[in-house]
Amino acid sequence: MATPPAKAAASPTKATVAPAKATTAPAVKTALAPRPFPSLMSETLVQSRGDPVKDLGSISDGSVAAFEKHPQDISRYRLPNSEYKRGWDQKKHNHHQDLNINLFGTFCRIGYQKKKRMATPPAKAAASPTKATVAPAKATTAPAVKTALAPRPFPSLMSETLVQSRGDPVKDLGSISDGSVAAFEKHPQDISRYRLPNSEYKRGLDQYIQIASGLKKSKTVVDMVFEDTGLTDECVQQVCKGLKINTSLQFLKIGGSKNTTELTGFYVFRALEMNTHLRSLDLENNPIGSSAFNYFCLRTLQVNNVLQEINMKNCEIGYHSGEVLGKVLETNKRIIWLNIASNYFSDGMKFVAKGLENNQYVVSLNISENKLGNAGNEAMANMLKVNKRLMNLNISNCNADSGCLEIYADAFLVNTYLRSFIADKNNFKLPALKKLISNLENQKVIKCLSTRTEGLTTAEITELLEAAKKMLVKNTTIKEWNIGE
Repeated sequence: MATPPAKAAASPTKATVAPAKATTAPAVKTALAPRPFPSLMSETLVQSRGDPVKDLGSISDGSVAAFEKHPQDISRYRLPNSEYKRGWDQKKHNHHQDLNINLFGTFCRIGYQKKKRMATPPAKAAASPTKATVAPAKATTAPAVKTALAPRPFPSLMSETLVQSRGDPVKDLGSISDGSVAAFEKHPQDISRYRLPNSEYKRGLDQYIQIASGLKKSKTVVDMVFEDTGLTDECVQQVCKGLKINTSLQFLKIGGSKNTTELTGFYVFRALEMNTHLRSLDLENNPIGSSAFNYFCLRTLQVNNVLQEINMKNCEIGYHSGEVLGKVLETNKRIIWLNIASNYFSDGMKFVAKGLENNQYVVSLNISENKLGNAGNEAMANMLKVNKRLMNLNISNCNADSGCLEIYADAFLVNTYLRSFIADKNNFKLPALKKLISNLENQKVIKCLSTRTEGLTTAEITELLEAAKKMLVKNTTIKEWNIGE
């Protein structure tokens, strides 16, 4: 107490009078004012109880051992930047509770404190003379507005702002583009994008075990790309062990390798039965085969309700898988972007078309480089007459003839949803192309067309251009059209 109470004088008798207790005003707590670093070194620190901090001593060279051995003798601690890489064990030496610390280390991990940070901490209630305390009112925040994930081509996702399923933009904490394994394993919480490029240096299995370890611990990585042509099934298996546990990854690309087999597909698909966060999968140029793809359709997609974008271009998928995929598309309500180009579906594509007739979710489909027969091409053209969702269709180099193009031309008269139609390198003749132009005069939906056809003479191309110019006078919706070879 500032002024001790005077002692009561003793009376002649034995009776004593108790001294009256002095009343003091309640102490007013002063909050520690936020201030930018590094000016903290030159300021007077104020603790939560409001008293100036006693300047016991300071460490400005970042000595870890001295701070650990004598934490109660230090009031200021500064960890400067250094070329020497500090390990995680050095950052665990901080045991001081009431100390403001200035960390300038390059490898400092943000958010090491156990206490959960709040954007704006609630104001503390002033202490009353009695023991009663008043709880601070909880801050109310406006509900987050969910943003839909727009369809996009692969692999441009690396350069875009990712959007999580809850609608919040992903914080771009940092990225690793050189494939540094040790950095990702040691600091998984500081990385949001990881890319393992191709290299002449052969990476061992132990490095993929490290990547899996970082993937298990990370809650921030959202984008992973593996472009190593030396990738093996065993390496993919290790990555998938981390994929089963990870809850943040949204985009995964495993580049094609000559050393992978259908086992790579099975490892990834089984991991996705447990992973409920991945939204985009790119397995282009991996020899997945029909068996693994059928497993993906009949098993994985039955339990995984998150996956939206699938790229399985050039994965050696055969004819019979078309029927399996068609049945899935009849009921699946999540897939919006599908690339199955450069496979061997042939006339099995008629089952895919059947599944898309009433599908209200797929907006982009690429079936190019599939040597389809007449049955597959005609089924796909008739599908557009009833489908009410598909917006982008690519049928380039699918052996479509003039008869198929005429069916597509008739479908455009009734379809009011398709925005882009790519049909290059097919067997279209002049009469069918002219019918397409005629039917597009009153069509007000399609914006992009490409019907580059080999075998047309210069005179035929000139005639097509003249017909297209007349049509574009009435149709002002089309912005791009590729005609000729």
